[in-house]
Amino acid sequence: MSEAGLGSLALARHFSAIGQPQRVLDALERVDIVDDSEVWALRGEALYQIERYEEGAEAARRGLELEADDPLLLDVLALNLIELGDLAEAERALLHALDIWPESAELICHYALACARDGQFEKAARLVERAAQLEPEELGVLRVRAQVAQLAGDRKARQYIDELLAADPDDRMAHVLRANLLGRQGNVHGAVRHFEHFGLNHTVTSDM
Repeated sequence: MSEAGLGSLALARHFSAIGQPQRVLDALERVDIVDDSEVWALRGEALYQIERYEEGAEAARRGLELEADDPLLLDVLALNLIELGDLAEAERALLHALDIWPESAELICHYALACARDGQFEKAARLVERAAQLEPEELGVLRVRAQVAQLAGDRKARQYIDELLAADPDDRMAHVLRANLLGRQGNVHGAVRHFEHFGLNHTVTSDM
């Protein structure tokens, strides 16, 4: 890789670390190499974050052609597949990743999310508790716990959302979950106001 390409890759890493996915993609356009699995992992994750899931899954697959046992790429693939509704393939990718890195709270949480999306709420809750034992204060664990509870219609969903907001008042997912909870409770106007206040682009109905 050229010196300029290395600099662009470093820039992409930086933008990934500070949560600016579009700038990650812009930086990667200047990376003059395609046979580095990290490039595809960064690209797949950035595409996931801007909700371009089919492209994100394809990027992860390109990376896995180079590094079939990379747990990060398997995780990126699974996250995109979850959003695409391909829960069976997402589960296979996550189980493969967990075979390699069984004590990863992040991977366990993402497996919990896949299970919850598939209606396996009890299994999802058990997985979240396992992740919480490994990383009790990890923001990602709190986030997925709240997501799973809301998907399951668990009465503790509000408590978990409040705990997530207490840990990070600016957490985007926490505000999405709070607004969706308001909508589910029939307070559609309150939910819409909440979305608008935090600059979120979602449609709210009372039967979420």
